[in-house]
Amino acid sequence: MKLATENGQSVISIRDNGGGIDDKVKDNLFELYSSTKMNLNNTGIGLYMTKILIENNIKGTIEVINNQEGAEFILTF
Repeated sequence: MKLATENGQSVISIRDNGGGIDDKVKDNLFELYSSTKMNLNNTGIGLYMTKILIENNIKGTIEVINNQEGAEFILTF
């Protein structure tokens, strides 16, 4: 995890080393009812709600990128 200030905004970066997220999945990751877990009764609303809360209530952004080791979620406020 990394905390920083860039251009007057707070940035939180959280990385993993799991190899990244497939581009097909990554493009829809924050959409409602999107899930990578089939047949497990998942609703696919967790990351969608996270994005809505961050954008609407905190006026921030959330994005995901793949880095050399894995996925990286970047939250900007």
